[in-house]
Amino acid sequence: MRGSRSENGDLSDPAPHGAFRSVDARGHGSGFAGTNPTVRAGKTSAGRGTAACCGIARAAIVATVAAAAVRPSQALSQVIDQYFPGFVAALSPDTPLTQLQPGFERPGIQLGDFTIRPLLSESIGYDTNPQQVKGGKGSAAFVTNGSVSAESGWARNSVNAALSFNSVQYPEQSSQNATDWQAAIGGTYNIGTDVLSGAYTHLALTQRPNQIGSGTNTQLINYNVNDLRLNYTINPGGRISIVPGLDFQNYQFGSGFVNGFQASDQNRNVEVGELVGRYEFSPLRDAVVVVRGIRVGYPYQTPTGISGNSFTSEILAGLDYAATGIFRFRVLGGYEHRSYQTSAISDLSVPVIEASALWSPTPSTTATVTVRNDIEEPVDGNLAAFTYRAVRLAVDHQMAGRALLSAFGEVQRANQQSGSAALNLTPFASTVGNETVYQAGANVSVPMNRILWLGANVYGGHFEPTGTGSFTKGTFLVSLSVGL
Repeated sequence: MRGSRSENGDLSDPAPHGAFRSVDARGHGSGFAGTNPTVRAGKTSAGRGTAACCGIARAAIVATVAAAAVRPSQALSQVIDQYFPGFVAALSPDTPLTQLQPGFERPGIQLGDFTIRPLLSESIGYDTNPQQVKGGKGSAAFVTNGSVSAESGWARNSVNAALSFNSVQYPEQSSQNATDWQAAIGGTYNIGTDVLSGAYTHLALTQRPNQIGSGTNTQLINYNVNDLRLNYTINPGGRISIVPGLDFQNYQFGSGFVNGFQASDQNRNVEVGELVGRYEFSPLRDAVVVVRGIRVGYPYQTPTGISGNSFTSEILAGLDYAATGIFRFRVLGGYEHRSYQTSAISDLSVPVIEASALWSPTPSTTATVTVRNDIEEPVDGNLAAFTYRAVRLAVDHQMAGRALLSAFGEVQRANQQSGSAALNLTPFASTVGNETVYQAGANVSVPMNRILWLGANVYGGHFEPTGTGSFTKGTFLVSLSVGL
């Protein structure tokens, strides 16, 4: 299970960019600055951490983040980003995602050795289908995001902390109103030439209907995630580095029903152990090998003793290669096997492949293509895992060093596997079938000065979930953000 909220997630990511990101009901999310610990529902990473690249990457996404609050499809972010630097973090200063005219950067507030970054944004617009169901009615949408982060500026060691919230209000569909919040603290400690990093994150989030893998859930369900992790990087500045990592995650779901069963039946603990080896041929040319084991434990058991406990093993190898100044590709592949404690749930094995290619034909334009195939965990705790495939194209263009234009198109497909008849009338009963999402959107963000940014976002999608009927959804939002 992989993924963090992106511009087409069902809820906006209220995290301050460069600090930490959200975790969804699968356990998807990405990590704290300096530790890069991506949480997934039963998987985690301990790759190299990268902070947000610059002011425009931090602020230009505000309108996009707000638009994500009113979209149903959870885009699962690439596991490849956990082990290779993201394209944005590794781009040159002349690319559209990193270039910003002097005078528009947000420097933050200096308080001793710490930089404090507050941010508040308000978005207003319209959502044609807040309920995310067939025949759903529209409503005006009001999205408020606020965050504050603190980052140390020490030459050695580091401490980061962040607090954020996200509120979505629908005047004509008040049953869909929701407010999420997140808090995190983490840091790094240098031990000789090695680096120990750790982070704790608490998230109070909302699961929305008709996401990929959400079964027949049609209501909002609140849940909490607590995540604690440690990584130890051996020889981080050398050509060869080794990164062992440990992670513990706890998921607690609130009141509500999923497929006729209590949402709390999804409560689970996840224990992860991982070893990452990296070899750097030259700058922006790396190879990596990953070995990982994940144990998932569900306190709930059926009267007949069936539980969703599982163990997943995974081995991956990949290459990150900057071929020229305008072209770069990354590929990560391997094999993943999941076995369940009960024979009533079939084991699942699948080849894993994720690849991205970035092309920058001009200093102001960048295009990125992404493809992937792997195993995912259903959102609703339905333990019959599914295979997930996606293809995505994104284009970014910067105008005169100020306005950043972004657009994307994506197709997602989930193939659910069947389970034993013994699972019928249990929370682990399989929802067999295929789910498909077609979606596209565009965003513009304009810095007026160091403090004020304006943005606008338009989005449309067609969704074919399992068992609840196909539906379409469209949103339009305009936003204003104030930050230092």
